[in-house]
Amino acid sequence: MKIDIDFFKGGAAKGLGITAIALALVFVVSAGLRYIQLERWREHREYYFVDKMPQMTTLDSYKWLRYADEYKKGSYYPSDDDRLMFYPDVKPKHEKIPMLSWLIAKLSVFSDGNTYRTAVYLLPFLASLFIIPLGMYFYFTGIIPAGIAGGIAGSLGITYLVRSSIGRVDTDSMNLFFPFLSSLFILLAVEGKSSGRLFVHSALAGLSMWLFHWWYEHPGITLAYLGVFVLSLLVSRVNIRNAAVAVLLFVLFANPLHIYSGIHHIFDFIKVYITPTGSIVAGFPDVYATITEAKRTEIGRVLVTLTPVKLLSIAGLAFFVICGIFNFRKMLPLAPVFVLGLLVFKSSNRFGMFLAPFAGIGIGYAIFLLGKAVEDRIRVREQIKTAALVCVTAAFMLLTYKSSFDFNPSPSIEVGIYKQIKELKKAAPSDAVIYSWWDYGLAYEYAGFTTFHDGMTQRTPKTYYIAKSLSSDNQEELYNTLAFLAAEGKTGIDRMLSEGKTPQDISAAAANNSLPVEDDKHVVLFTKDMLYKIGAISQLGTWDFETGKYTPFAVVNMRCTQKEGDVIICGEDRINLTTGLVNDALPLKSHTVTVNGKVFNSRKFPYSQGVHLVESRWESGFTDFMILDDKAFRSNLVQMFVIGNVDSSRFTEIFNAVPFMRAFVVNGR
Repeated sequence: MKIDIDFFKGGAAKGLGITAIALALVFVVSAGLRYIQLERWREHREYYFVDKMPQMTTLDSYKWLRYADEYKKGSYYPSDDDRLMFYPDVKPKHEKIPMLSWLIAKLSVFSDGNTYRTAVYLLPFLASLFIIPLGMYFYFTGIIPAGIAGGIAGSLGITYLVRSSIGRVDTDSMNLFFPFLSSLFILLAVEGKSSGRLFVHSALAGLSMWLFHWWYEHPGITLAYLGVFVLSLLVSRVNIRNAAVAVLLFVLFANPLHIYSGIHHIFDFIKVYITPTGSIVAGFPDVYATITEAKRTEIGRVLVTLTPVKLLSIAGLAFFVICGIFNFRKMLPLAPVFVLGLLVFKSSNRFGMFLAPFAGIGIGYAIFLLGKAVEDRIRVREQIKTAALVCVTAAFMLLTYKSSFDFNPSPSIEVGIYKQIKELKKAAPSDAVIYSWWDYGLAYEYAGFTTFHDGMTQRTPKTYYIAKSLSSDNQEELYNTLAFLAAEGKTGIDRMLSEGKTPQDISAAAANNSLPVEDDKHVVLFTKDMLYKIGAISQLGTWDFETGKYTPFAVVNMRCTQKEGDVIICGEDRINLTTGLVNDALPLKSHTVTVNGKVFNSRKFPYSQGVHLVESRWESGFTDFMILDDKAFRSNLVQMFVIGNVDSSRFTEIFNAVPFMRAFVVNGR
């Protein structure tokens, strides 16, 4: 079929085969790099594998895997309450089985029905798909090197590489594919000469957005694309009647309900990512303030995530802007992705994955201009010129991103901890409800546990109260808070707020109550990673509603290698157990030695101010050293998990796998 776009020239048409070959090679490099990561893991299986399976590199993976299993078994019901999530309130499931889970379940037939293995091998393929529509976009604009460079920059840029690496079973893997696909169809729609092509591509653009909503469920993006589509039709001066039909087709195929809900979603998006206040309902602290990937990154660091060289990133973005100015009509359909990418300078570093392709596009455009400047001096066939330009672009970009080939992702859950989740399932009550920090909640649900909160439900007051109870130095407060949340949940908190009660009133009710507690059901669970996250936990837990400030705890994990007399050597630091001083300056208030989670020896020093040293010895022969401030040392997290100081009238230990995990069942009341 002849492609008759008005700016499309015969020379570019002859470059179709070259473009296809180049895009295929870039695709192979992108997917292959991610499969190579898996092969590296196999060389050190003890750090990356559990039961012959590689670990996940994002905590959200466990949700998609669980839903895939449920769908295969026929137990996933759209809009049915997810009984494992957000106890006791529960959370409705997606109206439609998520596309990622659906794909995993359907394709598992090629992996003996193993959804986990299917997901691991599927994601590198999905993560590389965006290269095709992006490359074809610039093929149709006649700027082939820009598409090749954009595909390489997008796939090998560190932000997207991290967010789509092996084991990263999450929606990021096609969050570039669907937007670029829709942009491509909008381009073909507005540049087509016939009304038939306009209508077909308008419908396909809308269908792309419908599929994207099924994939990601962010309708605000659909609304943004509708706006850009309308603007593109106006700029291209499409006949008003044809334009109206085209818009109608886009809306119908995208689903009008998605566009309507997109209005509300955009306001929520702005509130979370552009104008965050640090708090949620009624002034409760927002957990997003403690999430690394949700934090803003300084401009210099952003630039090196786009390309490894700051100046090259600046040049790439500058040349893309130039390309956009001189080719405004052709570049306009890419605007939604570009604007999302620019948010990296204002908001979360995760938006960098949307901007990296544009740095590459700009570099490719610069190479294209350079080629145009010298092509008249070289008398060879057009195909050879195109091939040479593509080869130069690919070689330059691959050399630029050579450091990406050394990137090796780490499991989101340490192998030692993940192994114990399965063991805990054997020791815990069959209907156990896990009371812990939210990070690993989805993994606990994948193992069959019910949780109070997880990575999908952490932005509510419940997370604040859990943080407060873990940070508290009073185990009765922990017990009462659990009883309160089990009885009231978020629903009860919302009711109290509607009745005019303040967060302080609710906090008092949570900390001091005599609510009944079901015996042998709720499990307070501590894991090794929580010690590293105690700063974030205490940041929420010490939130002051009056001032809007907090006082996070301090914990320093010391790398101590040897002991000379009474002096512990930790790199350049020295801990003198005779004088009770760290580096002859910082006083120790106490030195506690534990063996397998039980106190072996405890010594106090005659200082009223200072820090605490905890020396934890394990059966494996390893010894960990931590220096903690007073509040961290007295917190329920440290006292119960590390030291084993537990109020047996309220909690009974049922599982001890220190240093990885420790669990206590809550006694009834």
